Amino acid sequence: MTSLKYFKYIVIGFLIANGTVCSQDSLILLNGNTYVGVFNFEDKHRMYFEKNRKVDKIKLISFQKNEIFYLHKENQPLRMIYQNGFVSEHQMAMYVKGEQDAIANFKIGYHYLLGCALGLTGGLLDTYEFDDPKCKGYFNSSASIVSIITPFAVSVVIGFPNKKVRKLHVSDQKYLNSDYYKSGFNQVKLFRKTVYSFLGSLTGLATVLTITFIHQENHSCP
Repeated sequence: MTSLKYFKYIVIGFLIANGTVCSQDSLILLNGNTYVGVFNFEDKHRMYFEKNRKVDKIKLISFQKNEIFYLHKENQPLRMIYQNGFVSEHQMAMYVKGEQDAIANFKIGYHYLLGCALGLTGGLLDTYEFDDPKCKGYFNSSASIVSIITPFAVSVVIGFPNKKVRKLHVSDQKYLNSDYYKSGFNQVKLFRKTVYSFLGSLTGLATVLTITFIHQENHSCP
Protein backbone atom coordinates (compact mmCIF):
# COMPACT_ATOMS: atom_id res chain seq x y z
CA MET A 1 0.00 0.00 0.00
CA THR A 2 1.46 3.34 -0.98
CA SER A 3 1.72 6.16 1.51
CA LEU A 4 -0.87 8.12 -0.43
CA LYS A 5 -3.40 5.29 -0.32
CA TYR A 6 -2.64 4.96 3.39
CA PHE A 7 -3.41 8.62 3.84
CA LYS A 8 -6.75 8.16 2.11
CA TYR A 9 -7.74 5.85 4.96
CA ILE A 10 -6.61 8.56 7.38
CA VAL A 11 -8.81 11.07 5.58
CA ILE A 12 -11.80 8.73 5.73
CA GLY A 13 -11.18 8.24 9.44
CA PHE A 14 -11.10 11.99 9.95
CA LEU A 15 -14.38 12.41 8.08
CA ILE A 16 -16.04 9.63 10.06
CA ALA A 17 -14.91 11.26 13.29
CA ASN A 18 -16.60 14.47 12.18
CA GLY A 19 -19.78 12.69 11.08
CA THR A 20 -19.46 13.60 7.41
CA VAL A 21 -18.98 10.28 5.62
CA CYS A 22 -22.17 8.74 4.20
CA SER A 23 -24.19 11.76 5.30
CA GLN A 24 -23.21 14.73 3.14
CA ASP A 25 -20.64 15.81 0.59
CA SER A 26 -17.45 17.29 1.99
CA LEU A 27 -14.24 19.03 1.04
CA ILE A 28 -10.89 18.87 2.78
CA LEU A 29 -9.16 22.18 2.15
CA LEU A 30 -5.43 22.80 1.96
CA ASN A 31 -5.66 24.88 5.15
CA GLY A 32 -6.76 21.76 7.06
CA ASN A 33 -10.43 22.70 7.41
CA THR A 34 -13.24 20.36 6.38
CA TYR A 35 -16.30 21.89 4.75
CA VAL A 36 -19.57 19.94 4.72
CA GLY A 37 -22.47 20.65 2.40
CA VAL A 38 -24.03 19.46 -0.87
CA PHE A 39 -21.89 19.46 -4.00
CA ASN A 40 -23.63 21.43 -6.74
CA PHE A 41 -21.35 21.77 -9.77
CA GLU A 42 -17.85 22.75 -10.84
CA ASP A 43 -16.22 24.68 -13.64
CA LYS A 44 -12.60 24.96 -14.73
CA HIS A 45 -11.44 26.90 -11.67
CA ARG A 46 -14.07 26.59 -8.94
CA MET A 47 -16.33 24.15 -7.10
CA TYR A 48 -19.76 25.14 -5.82
CA PHE A 49 -21.42 23.83 -2.68
CA GLU A 50 -24.85 24.39 -1.20
CA LYS A 51 -25.19 25.17 2.49
CA ASN A 52 -28.52 25.23 4.32
CA ARG A 53 -28.97 28.55 6.09
CA LYS A 54 -32.58 27.97 7.14
CA VAL A 55 -35.23 25.39 6.38
CA ASP A 56 -36.25 27.14 3.18
CA LYS A 57 -33.01 28.97 2.32
CA ILE A 58 -29.85 27.67 0.67
CA LYS A 59 -26.61 29.57 0.22
CA LEU A 60 -24.32 28.71 -2.68
CA ILE A 61 -20.63 28.89 -1.70
CA SER A 62 -17.72 28.53 -4.10
CA PHE A 63 -14.12 27.44 -3.55
CA GLN A 64 -11.10 27.88 -5.79
CA LYS A 65 -9.84 24.47 -6.85
CA ASN A 66 -6.32 25.41 -5.79
CA GLU A 67 -7.70 25.66 -2.21
CA ILE A 68 -8.98 22.08 -2.21
CA PHE A 69 -7.14 18.87 -1.38
CA TYR A 70 -9.85 16.18 -1.45
CA LEU A 71 -13.48 16.02 -2.49
CA HIS A 72 -15.75 13.38 -0.98
CA LYS A 73 -19.14 12.99 -2.61
CA GLU A 74 -21.73 10.94 -0.80
CA ASN A 75 -21.37 7.20 -1.53
CA GLN A 76 -18.47 7.81 -3.93
CA PRO A 77 -14.69 7.34 -3.60
CA LEU A 78 -12.49 10.20 -2.46
CA ARG A 79 -11.32 12.40 -5.32
CA MET A 80 -8.08 14.31 -5.11
CA ILE A 81 -8.28 17.87 -6.47
CA TYR A 82 -4.80 19.02 -5.45
CA GLN A 83 -2.26 19.45 -8.24
CA ASN A 84 1.21 20.85 -7.59
CA GLY A 85 4.50 19.88 -9.18
CA PHE A 86 6.65 21.22 -6.34
CA VAL A 87 5.22 19.19 -3.44
CA SER A 88 4.21 15.56 -3.81
CA GLU A 89 0.72 14.33 -2.97
CA HIS A 90 2.00 12.44 0.06
CA GLN A 91 3.97 15.44 1.35
CA MET A 92 0.93 17.67 1.02
CA ALA A 93 -1.19 14.96 2.65
CA MET A 94 1.07 14.99 5.69
CA TYR A 95 1.05 18.81 5.76
CA VAL A 96 -2.76 18.87 5.75
CA LYS A 97 -2.92 16.15 8.40
CA GLY A 98 -0.65 18.28 10.60
CA GLU A 99 -3.03 21.21 10.15
CA GLN A 100 -6.00 19.01 11.02
CA ASP A 101 -4.38 17.72 14.20
CA ALA A 102 -3.52 21.27 15.27
CA ILE A 103 -7.10 22.43 14.59
CA ALA A 104 -8.49 19.50 16.59
CA ASN A 105 -5.99 19.29 19.45
CA PHE A 106 -4.13 22.58 19.96
CA LYS A 107 -6.23 24.55 22.43
CA ILE A 108 -6.26 28.34 22.45
CA GLY A 109 -7.80 29.07 25.87
CA TYR A 110 -4.44 29.39 27.64
CA HIS A 111 -3.05 31.85 25.10
CA TYR A 112 -6.25 33.90 25.14
CA LEU A 113 -6.22 34.15 28.94
CA LEU A 114 -2.50 34.93 29.02
CA GLY A 115 -3.04 37.66 26.43
CA CYS A 116 -5.93 39.00 28.49
CA ALA A 117 -3.76 39.11 31.63
CA LEU A 118 -0.96 40.93 29.81
CA GLY A 119 -3.45 43.34 28.24
CA LEU A 120 -4.87 44.12 31.68
CA THR A 121 -1.37 44.64 33.06
CA GLY A 122 -0.34 46.92 30.20
CA GLY A 123 -3.52 48.95 30.49
CA LEU A 124 -3.22 49.33 34.26
CA LEU A 125 0.36 50.53 34.01
CA ASP A 126 -0.50 52.90 31.18
CA THR A 127 -3.42 54.50 33.07
CA TYR A 128 -1.60 54.76 36.40
CA GLU A 129 -0.81 58.36 37.33
CA PHE A 130 2.77 58.51 38.59
CA ASP A 131 3.61 62.22 38.39
CA ASP A 132 0.73 64.14 39.95
CA PRO A 133 0.66 63.42 43.73
CA LYS A 134 -2.96 64.62 43.94
CA CYS A 135 -4.13 62.14 41.34
CA LYS A 136 -1.72 59.32 41.93
CA GLY A 137 -3.25 55.90 41.33
CA TYR A 138 -4.82 53.57 38.78
CA PHE A 139 -7.25 54.81 36.11
CA ASN A 140 -6.22 58.45 36.66
CA SER A 141 -3.95 58.88 33.62
CA SER A 142 -4.98 59.04 29.98
CA ALA A 143 -4.05 56.15 27.72
CA SER A 144 -0.94 56.62 25.62
CA ILE A 145 0.86 54.93 22.76
CA VAL A 146 1.59 52.09 25.19
CA SER A 147 -2.04 50.99 25.03
CA ILE A 148 -1.97 51.00 21.23
CA ILE A 149 1.12 48.83 20.91
CA THR A 150 0.31 46.45 23.81
CA PRO A 151 -1.90 43.97 21.84
CA PHE A 152 0.63 43.83 19.00
CA ALA A 153 3.56 43.35 21.36
CA VAL A 154 1.71 40.64 23.29
CA SER A 155 0.80 38.74 20.11
CA VAL A 156 4.42 38.86 18.93
CA VAL A 157 5.80 37.65 22.26
CA ILE A 158 3.24 34.87 22.83
CA GLY A 159 3.13 33.91 19.17
CA PHE A 160 6.92 33.63 18.90
CA PRO A 161 7.53 30.49 16.80
CA ASN A 162 8.03 27.33 18.80
CA LYS A 163 8.45 24.41 16.43
CA LYS A 164 8.08 21.69 19.03
CA VAL A 165 5.05 19.46 18.44
CA ARG A 166 3.90 17.81 21.66
CA LYS A 167 2.98 14.13 21.48
CA LEU A 168 -0.35 14.68 23.21
CA HIS A 169 -1.44 16.86 20.27
CA VAL A 170 -0.64 14.20 17.65
CA SER A 171 -3.18 11.63 16.49
CA ASP A 172 -0.41 9.17 15.58
CA GLN A 173 3.15 9.60 16.82
CA LYS A 174 4.69 8.22 13.63
CA TYR A 175 3.59 11.44 11.91
CA LEU A 176 6.33 13.19 13.86
CA ASN A 177 8.82 11.62 11.44
CA SER A 178 7.46 13.89 8.71
CA ASP A 179 8.76 17.45 8.44
CA TYR A 180 5.72 18.29 6.33
CA TYR A 181 3.38 17.15 9.09
CA LYS A 182 5.21 19.29 11.63
CA SER A 183 5.21 22.28 9.24
CA GLY A 184 1.44 22.03 8.81
CA PHE A 185 0.90 21.67 12.54
CA ASN A 186 3.15 24.63 13.37
CA GLN A 187 1.49 26.82 10.74
CA VAL A 188 -1.87 26.47 12.48
CA LYS A 189 -0.33 26.65 15.96
CA LEU A 190 1.46 29.92 15.16
CA PHE A 191 -1.69 31.45 13.69
CA ARG A 192 -3.81 30.45 16.70
CA LYS A 193 -1.29 31.62 19.27
CA THR A 194 -0.87 34.98 17.55
CA VAL A 195 -4.55 35.69 16.87
CA TYR A 196 -5.98 34.58 20.21
CA SER A 197 -3.29 36.23 22.31
CA PHE A 198 -3.99 39.44 20.36
CA LEU A 199 -7.73 39.13 20.98
CA GLY A 200 -7.14 38.33 24.65
CA SER A 201 -4.85 41.31 25.07
CA LEU A 202 -7.36 43.53 23.29
CA THR A 203 -10.10 42.31 25.64
CA GLY A 204 -8.01 42.99 28.74
CA LEU A 205 -6.95 46.40 27.49
CA ALA A 206 -10.49 47.38 26.48
CA THR A 207 -11.69 46.45 29.97
CA VAL A 208 -9.13 48.75 31.61
CA LEU A 209 -9.84 51.62 29.22
CA THR A 210 -13.59 51.32 29.83
CA ILE A 211 -13.09 51.39 33.59
CA THR A 212 -10.69 54.33 33.20
CA PHE A 213 -13.27 56.31 31.21
CA ILE A 214 -16.02 55.63 33.76
CA HIS A 215 -13.70 56.37 36.67
CA GLN A 216 -12.52 59.69 35.26
CA GLU A 217 -16.07 60.72 34.43
CA ASN A 218 -17.15 60.17 38.03
CA HIS A 219 -13.96 60.87 39.99
CA SER A 220 -12.16 63.74 38.30
CA CYS A 221 -8.91 64.81 39.91
CA PRO A 222 -8.77 68.19 41.65
